[in-house]
Amino acid sequence: TLKENGNDSLPLSAKQDNRTPVNDPVFVAKREPLFFLLPHKFKPSIPIKVGVSFDDIVKMNQQHISMIIPSIVTNFQKDNYALVVVAGQKRQYKNNSIFIAFSADATPTQKAKAYFHALFIAQMFVIYNNNQLAVAQVEEIVNINLDEVWDRFRATAERCGWDFDKTDLNTLGYEIEWGE
Repeated sequence: TLKENGNDSLPLSAKQDNRTPVNDPVFVAKREPLFFLLPHKFKPSIPIKVGVSFDDIVKMNQQHISMIIPSIVTNFQKDNYALVVVAGQKRQYKNNSIFIAFSADATPTQKAKAYFHALFIAQMFVIYNNNQLAVAQVEEIVNINLDEVWDRFRATAERCGWDFDKTDLNTLGYEIEWGE
C-alpha cells in the first residue's frame, strides 16, 4: 500500500495506473463498522443480551417457559444458540428485550448468526410496531426469512473479505452444555 496524507489504504497498483483506489477490507473494518462494530451512537431498538445463562431465560419467561423450551431445544440442535424475545408489559416493542444463549459448541460463525438474528428481530419490531403485531407474529416473520437473509448477508460479507471464523462478540460469558 501507499501512504498519502497519512492514509495507508491506497493500493500501490491503483496509484500507479490511475484506477480508483479500493480500500482493503481489513482496513475498512477497522475504520468503518460493517455490522457488528456498530458506531457508539447506534443502539438496537431493543436491548440485546448476548451469552446469557439458561437461568436468566427461565427467570424472564416464567409464565411461558413450558411453551418456549421446545423451540430452545430445536434452535440449539440446529444452530448451537437459542434466541428468546422477552415481551415487556406493554405492547410496544421498546419494552421487549432479546436474550441469546450459546451452546458450548457454538462456532464464531454461529454466534455471528445469532447476533444477526437478534438485530433482524429488533429491526422488524421497528417496522411492524405501527401495525401492533404481537411478539410471536414478528418472530414468525423473521424465522420464515432468517436463513435466506443470513445466507445473502454472509455471502456478501465474505466476498468483501470478512472471515466469520474470527468473529468475536462481547458476551456475558455463559454457555449451555447439554447432557446425554
